[in-house]
Amino acid sequence: MLKTIALICFVISLCLGCTQRFAVTFKSDPYGATLYDGRGQKLGLMPLTLYYTPTDDAIKSGNVTLAPTTARWVSGATADGPRTLYAKNGTSQKYTFIRPVNAPGQELDLKAELLLMQYDMGTIDRQMQFNQEQLQIIQQQIQQQTQPLQQQQFDQTHCKTRMINGQIQTYCW
Repeated sequence: MLKTIALICFVISLCLGCTQRFAVTFKSDPYGATLYDGRGQKLGLMPLTLYYTPTDDAIKSGNVTLAPTTARWVSGATADGPRTLYAKNGTSQKYTFIRPVNAPGQELDLKAELLLMQYDMGTIDRQMQFNQEQLQIIQQQIQQQTQPLQQQQFDQTHCKTRMINGQIQTYCW
């Protein structure tokens, strides 16, 4: 009975280990396009990472078919995403949507890119300021905890040991 349970657990662990997930990070040029799925559902602002779990047959063939994706910039310009992922390129891949050059509104998209980058820089600055404040609080807490140890004075104890008539005597004061 125990052997059967152990065998079942071993087989299940092998099957779980076989599942291979592919991560695809989608970016856009210019920065700031929104990613949509094939049904027109908004997935989010790029860069955005999506995860795919292909079938074993797809992995063996080396070609993993992706669900349709589309990038849409503020101007309304669009570009379709890749339909195939090549397994030989690894389980973590990147794809950059390039805005069509002939689509109208390029200046609008470049302005949007600039605004988003400025916003991102502001967010990074605020995060860095927050981190510095947190670091200062931690440093103050450490200083407060170690200060009593530094201020505490220990009485010195002196001891003297000698042998008298074959007996060891120690006196401390």
